[in-house]
Order: sequence, then C-alpha cells, then structure tokens
Amino acid sequence: MSRRRKNSNSGKEKDIYDIIAYTIIYGLISLAFLGGIVILWWGEDQTSRYYRFLDFAQNKYNTITNISNVYQSNDGELVYLTGHAHAETKLEDPLFNIKVEGFKLSRKVRYYQLVEYKTKKKDKDSNGSTYSSHYEYSYRKQWTSSPKASYKFYNHNYRNKAKAPIVILKELNLISKDATIGAYSIPEWLIESIKDSQPIKPNLSMEQKSDLCKKLNISCSLIKQTDSGFYIGDDPESPELGDVSITLSYTPISEVSILAQQKGNSFERYNSNKSLNSDDPDNVNLGEIMIGTVEPEKIFSETSDNVTGGSFVTRIVGAILIIISAYLMPWDCFLKHPFARLLINGSKYKKEWSLKTPLRIAGSVMLFIACVGWYFVFPVAGTVLLLLSLLLLFYPYLKNLVTHTDKTSKARGTDEFMHLDESDKK
Repeated sequence: MSRRRKNSNSGKEKDIYDIIAYTIIYGLISLAFLGGIVILWWGEDQTSRYYRFLDFAQNKYNTITNISNVYQSNDGELVYLTGHAHAETKLEDPLFNIKVEGFKLSRKVRYYQLVEYKTKKKDKDSNGSTYSSHYEYSYRKQWTSSPKASYKFYNHNYRNKAKAPIVILKELNLISKDATIGAYSIPEWLIESIKDSQPIKPNLSMEQKSDLCKKLNISCSLIKQTDSGFYIGDDPESPELGDVSITLSYTPISEVSILAQQKGNSFERYNSNKSLNSDDPDNVNLGEIMIGTVEPEKIFSETSDNVTGGSFVTRIVGAILIIISAYLMPWDCFLKHPFARLLINGSKYKKEWSLKTPLRIAGSVMLFIACVGWYFVFPVAGTVLLLLSLLLLFYPYLKNLVTHTDKTSKARGTDEFMHLDESDKK
C-alpha cells in the first residue's frame, strides 16, 4: 500500500515539474514573439516618423544665399546654405610635426600582436549520455588597436613567442573649434558628422626624423614614412611581432553644404517635436553637413537612405524572432478550441496544422505592424498592407468558403441536369 502511495506521489510530482517546465518554455517563446513584435514595431515606427519629418522639413527650410550676413529672421528655422569654409587655427600633431588646415585631424595606431582565442568544447563520456567541457586555445598574429598582455596567455610557449610593441602611442582625434562659413560658426557636433577624410603623406627632413627618433627613444632605421603615415619596424610588407603602424588622416577645409536649424550665428539640430507638434521623447533630429556643393534635395535623399539602412537591421531581427517563436508555439493546444481552428485552419472541424501555418500567422502579424507604421505616411500603401495581412490570416477560411461554394454550385447543376433528363424521358 505504501509503495502505491509513493508511486502516485512521485507521479504527481513529475506532472507538476512538467507543468512548470512547459510554462517556463512557452512563456519564453511568448516573450520572444512579443519581443519580435516590439522590435519590428519600433523599427517601422522610427522609419515612418523620420519619413514624415523629412516630408515636412522639405517644404519648410529657408535658403541663405548671402552667407556673409546673419539673418535674425531665420533664428530657430531650418536653413540651407553652401559656401567655402575657413578656420583660423591649424590642427597640429606635434609628435610627428604635422600641421594642416582642416576640419579634423586623426592619428590611428595599430600593433602587430599575438592574440589568444579561447573556445569551449564539449566531449561525450564513454556512455555517450553526459557531456564534459574543456577549453581549447589558439593563437594568431594580427593587427590590433591595443597591445596584448601576453603574460596572461594560457600556453607558456606562446608567452615567450609574443613580443611587446616597439613603441606604445596614444591615438589622436582633433576637431577644429573655430571653423566658419561666411558669418556663421560651424559647431563641433556638426564637424564630427563629416565622414570624408584623406590620408596624410609625411615629408620629414633628416633633422625632423632625428628629433622624432629621440622623442620615441628608438633607432631611426626602424622609422619608415608611408603614403598614409609611418611604419615602425623592419619591413612594412612583411610585418613582425612588435611592429607598429601609424595612420594619419585629415578632412581639409573646403566647400561645404549645411542643412540645420539656425541658432544665432551658429547651428543646432532641427527637432521633430517642433515640426510635428509632438511631445514624443523618441523624436528625430536633422542636422547635416556635406563636403562640396550639395543640393538640399540630395541631402534629404541621403538622410532618408541612412535611416532606411539602419532600420533594416531592426526589421530583420524582429522578423526572425517572430518567425522562430511562431514555429515553436504549441499549436496543438490552440487547435483544441473550435474558434481557434476556424481562425487558424479555416474550419472548426480541422484539428491538424501544417508547417505553413506558423509562417502564415507570422507573415500576417508582420504585415499588420507595417500597415500601422506606414498608414499615416502612405495611406494607400498602408491600406494595401492591411488587406494583405487580413488575406493571409483568413486565407484557409476564404479558400474553404470558395471550395464549398463551388461544390454547392456543382451539386445544384447536377440536380438540375438530372431533373431535365427525367423530364425528357417522360
């Protein structure tokens, strides 16, 4: 009797554990599904908000034709201007004796080092039922942004093979603080957004090179001037552990085009809260500077392309989460209810589901999210997406409805034919 009670108790405990396990698993799947919806919605919402903002801004900006005067009437407004920039102070890298008239000056340092990679491996035991794990270490020569602490290497042999850099240098990023375009000052945040740059080919004299060797405390034979900076080592074509590469680049002062909000004699970001009359904290901003004479239409176009490219990754992540979690959903449990069977399979009598079902449900959800996000930007496109979402969701029901109607019409046709045939016989 006691054995039976123990077996029944153990069975109940197992059932409870199963319920808890399934609750946790399907809870995580549901969270992944909801997380995918949130991520996808955020991507679509950000993109559609930016498109609405750009559509508003394209009809709102003022063009400043005479950049030698500051027009107070444009204060707080979105403005566009183009012209040749100027900077009073040159940017300087005193270590390498580099002076340029530019928006930005950069020094990037790379070290040729031995890098350790740690990989976790799993091994089956002799029974093949349990796993034991261990770590494998591999080593590779490569360029890095910082020196590697070889004394921490797991393999002692590679500790001896590694070499410290010949010299350790700090990187340098300088931005012009007094750049102007006509009577207007160009703020640092706007200069930081400039992506154009070109390498600097140094041309040190023998005296300057000798001074550099003293500053770095290394032999002059190790310093080589390259087309984009310096190489410290024996041969740039055949790097060895410990070699150092220095890349120098700058953005020269030139013709620029600016699209931003005027603030006194300078600029700030044009905010969507003002343009769209919204208090949304996730607002979008517009403030662009491009090298050369660039028409405002092209600036708007490139800005929208950048937003689309950034939101594409968000959409992919959201879509993957929705599709995977849809496939892992317990559809057998859902199909126990007649209404769910009618919605999912198009018939309250059909209890089976196919691999197409999760993909169809996920696709319908994604189309509906896109519809909500884009309806206020492109109403026609939003309406089409809504119809496609509903069509995909109710496709089995509509298919069964059409099939049933077709069978009914055929049955009626057969009855009428038999009736006419009997009349002819009479």
